[in-house]
Amino acid sequence: MLQKTGFTDIQTFKLWETRNTYTLKETLLEDIKARSGRSILHELGDVQLERLVEYIDKQLGDKKIVESDRWTMWLAKK
Repeated sequence: MLQKTGFTDIQTFKLWETRNTYTLKETLLEDIKARSGRSILHELGDVQLERLVEYIDKQLGDKKIVESDRWTMWLAKK
């Protein structure tokens, strides 16, 4: 889209922002169940959300969890 609207020298940068750090897996799972700060989870029904939480619970160990958001930044000239 940037090229189509006349921009050149397009660069893309990937950035990671730490959303939260959880020392207990249960704290993360409760946060997901509450859908806090995660608008995409509002698209799931209650049964779907519970299945997701169960899946995540099985995948995670008992170590510290760092939750990060990936951002993309574009830089271009016009």
